[in-house]
Formats: sequence, C-alpha cells, structure tokens
Amino acid sequence: MQIFVKTPTDKTIELNVLPSDTVKELKQKSRTEISFFLYGISFKGNKLDYSSRLSDMGIENGCTCCCYIQILFKISTGEILELDALPSDMILGLERKSVL
Repeated sequence: MQIFVKTPTDKTIELNVLPSDTVKELKQKSRTEISFFLYGISFKGNKLDYSSRLSDMGIENGCTCCCYIQILFKISTGEILELDALPSDMILGLERKSVL
C-alpha cells in the first residue's frame, strides 16, 4: 500500500509499505528522505509505538503520518527529558511545553 509521511520541514514523501510493517520499519524506509536523526512518527495526533503494526494503528492506503523532532536534554538532577518539537516551534514555546 502507499502512504504519505509529512516531514518536520513540511515536505511530504510517498512510501510503499505493507499493512504488516511495524512503525520501526516505516521509520527505516523514510530515513533516506528525512534528515533529522531523532524523530518520531504520529498518526491522527497520536505518537506511534515503534513495535506496533501499521494495520493495528489504523493506517491504511493513502493515509498521511507526520514526523516530529525529538530533543533530549539532561537537567540538573541528571534526569534526561524528551521534548517533541516542530521546526516552527520557538524556544519560548519549547520552554512552556517542557514545564507542563
């Protein structure tokens, strides 16, 4: 089946996948088109677990998934926090997201 993936830079790529492919396999297939190292994939506003099959997530022929950038940072307590962002996000907006 054919699906579309919207990248963090607002480019849409077309991928041929199987309903039985996992989200991890989808990410591997999209890697040549996406220049970000740490990114996640979402569908209908939900982050996708990498071990889930596309068919289990309701992804069908013609669907569009979206990528988001993952930023990891270590805070003073030593804890590592993960922050999801889009290229259009501003630093102030990221600060607000991280406080919530």
